[in-house]
Amino acid sequence: MSSPLWNREYSWWFAGDTGAAMGNSLRGIAFPMLCLAVTGSPAEAGTIATALALSGAVTMLPGGVLVDSTDRRNVMLAYASVGVLVWGVISVLAHMEALNFWTLLALGTFAGANGGLHGYGSDAALRSIVQGERYVKAQAANQGRDGVVQLAAGPLGGLLFGIARWFPFAVSVMGYLLLAASALAIRTDLRPNLAEGQRPHPLRGWGAIKRWILGRKELVHALVVLTCQAFALNGLIFLAIATLQIAGFAAAEISLLPLGMGLGAIGGAILAGVIVSRIPTGLAIALTGGVAGAASLLMLLAVNPVLFSSALAIATFAAPLANASGMGRLMSLAPMDMQGRIFAITGLFTGGLGALAPMAVGGMLGWVGFPATLVVLSGLLLISCVGALLSRPMRSIGRPSDWD
Repeated sequence: MSSPLWNREYSWWFAGDTGAAMGNSLRGIAFPMLCLAVTGSPAEAGTIATALALSGAVTMLPGGVLVDSTDRRNVMLAYASVGVLVWGVISVLAHMEALNFWTLLALGTFAGANGGLHGYGSDAALRSIVQGERYVKAQAANQGRDGVVQLAAGPLGGLLFGIARWFPFAVSVMGYLLLAASALAIRTDLRPNLAEGQRPHPLRGWGAIKRWILGRKELVHALVVLTCQAFALNGLIFLAIATLQIAGFAAAEISLLPLGMGLGAIGGAILAGVIVSRIPTGLAIALTGGVAGAASLLMLLAVNPVLFSSALAIATFAAPLANASGMGRLMSLAPMDMQGRIFAITGLFTGGLGALAPMAVGGMLGWVGFPATLVVLSGLLLISCVGALLSRPMRSIGRPSDWD
């Protein structure tokens, strides 16, 4: 069977999702830097970053209902439209030097809610375009794409921020415009396959999904492990950015962080493309925690952008393997008419606590300092690795070829 990369519909989807990824990556490095530059406080900047992530987590559940009851093309268009609006406004206000803590908090919260409500539309649409083992390989290809985007967006975001604070947000708007254009170009029917009268109710039907998830112990255990990893990894990224900015490093130097993460993601995606069908999924998830936890301890050696970038590169190397196989396993089990809500409820677990990481790290950084905060985050990653290895249900998840 041909690679999904040669599928015309997948190519349009890939282009649109790349546009959204570029927009997110550009503001991913620039937005924390903007918050720190405007507020001058790691705690306040962490609060804004947490509000963005937490609003996304809170709106995931209604977003899941929306994805399962609406043409996913329209969900993608809504995501693009709101992204253009929010980041366009931030760009204008940054140019006018009219931003403060409260405007950043409000706009960040709105941006996060957009991701929670509409962000899963693209993920759900992919299942309609490619299926089976091709879906797993498409996920691995997407991880490599994300690495390339980070590789380009990191230095570009730092460079643009160094030229003008508003510049990276203006460029990110172009990525959301590409998502909108690509969504319109896809010809595959992206409507959920619902029987007459079976449109999900916003407040009902969650009990069946909860029972569906709780009835699969390997998913429950994996959610606990992945939640710990999401919190720690989100915290590490914010900790690295805040520590370097407080130490006085320039924006171009701080942009080495996503550069390293991009290199790690690309290397991991290449590896995942080769061995994703050969390694058990439970082991892949455990490896992410172990590699990331050990690598992050390298940051104790010195406060240096090259060292921090190298540590994050190693930490993200195993992530594509776990993401591709883990997401493939979830989607191989999820019924087509429940995908959006299953995405939402699992995302709420992994993203909910992860959303609190910037605020927690910002407070810890001012209270106990950089070394102690780093040790806590690294320890959490290592504990997640041990937990995954000790979990019999997670050890029972086989290779993709064995899932059926």
